[in-house]
Amino acid sequence: MYLTRRRNRMTTWPASIDPNIFRGKIVEVVCFGSNSVSLHFGERLRIVITGGFSHVTGGRRSSYGVTAPIGPCTLVNIAGSEVESGVVANDELTLRINNGDEVVVHNDFGHESYQLIVGDDTYYV
Repeated sequence: MYLTRRRNRMTTWPASIDPNIFRGKIVEVVCFGSNSVSLHFGERLRIVITGGFSHVTGGRRSSYGVTAPIGPCTLVNIAGSEVESGVVANDELTLRINNGDEVVVHNDFGHESYQLIVGDDTYYV
């Protein structure tokens, strides 16, 4: 038996998904791959960042491109924290974390910026 996942290619945030789907979710895993960063929120909800993103911590913004190696990054500090809100503005997803941090996933138009996995559906933005 093969499991299939519906794949949806988009250039902007999917209109059918409320960005507050992340509200109240705990960042269970922050995973750094050679060309991606994954944020896992349990309940089959995750983001795989394959483009640029920013992390705001202590009032300081650091911007990253996902290349190997990613270099020093404080993003791991959000592991175990709760998402207070998710907002999409200017085609960028901003997650506000209860420790005061923010994660901004940039939409690099023309390139796959991230994958949003919700249940059995995968959205490519």
